[in-house]
Amino acid sequence: MKKILVTGGGGLVGTELVRQLSESKECKIVSLSRSKNEAGYLTNVEFFANSDLFEGKINIREVDIVVNCAFARSNKCEDLSNGLEFSYNLLKFIKENSDAGIINVSTQGLYFQPETPTLLKETDKIEPKDCYGVTKQAVEYLMDAIFGNSSNRYTNVRLSSVNFKQRFTQYFVNACLDGNPISVYGKDQLTSLIDVYDVARGIIALIAIPGDKWQKHYNLGTGKTNTILEIADITSKVAENVFKLKVLPMKFVDREVVPFSAMDISRLTKETGWIPEVSVENMMLNMFKKTIEERKGL
Repeated sequence: MKKILVTGGGGLVGTELVRQLSESKECKIVSLSRSKNEAGYLTNVEFFANSDLFEGKINIREVDIVVNCAFARSNKCEDLSNGLEFSYNLLKFIKENSDAGIINVSTQGLYFQPETPTLLKETDKIEPKDCYGVTKQAVEYLMDAIFGNSSNRYTNVRLSSVNFKQRFTQYFVNACLDGNPISVYGKDQLTSLIDVYDVARGIIALIAIPGDKWQKHYNLGTGKTNTILEIADITSKVAENVFKLKVLPMKFVDREVVPFSAMDISRLTKETGWIPEVSVENMMLNMFKKTIEERKGL
């Protein structure tokens, strides 16, 4: 039975990963977060604060795989500095105290965006365009520097944009629920979104194969793109057809359209058999349901 330690267990990806892992009878889970973040309804999960690991309250020698999800999605220097410091301390601690394999959750933001949108492969040029991407690149370099000559198996999962409440999709949903028109900025801008459910499934698919079979990098996304207008149209149709809302005509705002390339996910799908399941329609349906529940205080 594998023992899996998930850092960032209280975050978007970490929470869903811990939830899905808890349903398996083939592993034990340790959830690590800044402050102890217990979810009493989950079985087979132990909850700890980050400090507990470094204070020896977790037997790291018993852990088979560490999934590092702990990094704030931010461009603030303080957040990035804290994330980099934690990542360094975590990786160094693992190297010195265990033979655990490490799956580091990285980002698609490392890649250079060519003028002509394409499907980016793991071997393509690295050139981050913001501070978050640069810092995540630094963590990948730390992985190489710390584990390059060790017995610890490791890989970096470069993650596509995850659909959640602080993305533009939430504003589309709010507009429909509030009886306002959806404002579409840069209708031809391409984007690629993945549901957190599929993210967790993809990581679990990697956990399921032997660490000595891992390659150094994997793209985790849908391999597909939509324009902002297409997503707005999908949102409107879900609002009308499922929730019987009256949807007003959209408002369009001109905006510079920048090149955007989705990621080629064939390496991950070929080696693990994983494929994304959640469509954009279902992402928006789920977002409507969650938003309605939150507004009702459920």
